[in-house]
Amino acid sequence: MWVYGIDSSFDELTLDEARTLKAAGVQVFAQCLWTGIKQPSTRITSLSNAQAAGLATIGYISVSNNGRAGVWHVDSARMGIPDVVWNRLVKVPVDVELTNLSFDTHVKSALARVAALGKPCDVYTSYH
Repeated sequence: MWVYGIDSSFDELTLDEARTLKAAGVQVFAQCLWTGIKQPSTRITSLSNAQAAGLATIGYISVSNNGRAGVWHVDSARMGIPDVVWNRLVKVPVDVELTNLSFDTHVKSALARVAALGKPCDVYTSYH
């Protein structure tokens, strides 16, 4: 099943923009929670505005090979997100786009941590 959605990393979504997107038929708003290095500063405001406008929300977590396991990346992404925002996230996919990742160390452990935090296990990736 396909749905009309939009993805944001560092661009802040205002409530007016979220309402305009909803009126235009957008159903899902995806927000990067962790780049593999840092948290986008706009993530909580954007997710809160998307949720207030009635959009389903997704928060994806990028993992990188920086000497840390996938669990650390997930915990870094979860840190600072209010429970009310986290609980309304429909999915929290693990973003796997780098070629130097270990399946067990980075991907599998991140997915297990996402599941332990009560979210479905999903992978977000690119063609390559």
